[in-house]
Amino acid sequence: MLAIAVLFVVGIPLSVFLHETGHGLGAISASHSKAQIYLGNWNDNRKRSFQLGKLQFYLSWSYAGFCKWEYINKRQHLTALLGGPLLSLLAAGFFSILAQLIPSGELHTILNGLLYMNASIFLLTAIPITYPRWISCYGGCASDGLQLLRLLVKG
Repeated sequence: MLAIAVLFVVGIPLSVFLHETGHGLGAISASHSKAQIYLGNWNDNRKRSFQLGKLQFYLSWSYAGFCKWEYINKRQHLTALLGGPLLSLLAAGFFSILAQLIPSGELHTILNGLLYMNASIFLLTAIPITYPRWISCYGGCASDGLQLLRLLVKG
């Protein structure tokens, strides 16, 4: 029971944070611009929580996140878009390995939960869809996969 509570209180925000950090890492690796990572509401008036190099973090406890970056060309945009799903997939693999090292117990349950959360975030963002309106802050937005597809088709 404790493991489930930890997953909902910490695991989901951590998984979203990792995904958005992936976008930020993709953005800064392909350009000289900074990336702003938001966990919680996207608000230009929010006070920055901390900064690591070109990554600026604006964090509050939330199940939603966003990453803003300036892109100049198609390659930079593609790299930034790919970064989120890729880091989610890598995190799922990492938590899978850790879960195999811990045979049972609450920690094993938490690690398996983190594996499934990050794998789910990978799938839900990589599949090219427009999110339904009932998904609060993401409703009507294009998934990373759909944005990538549109960018590739645009030529």
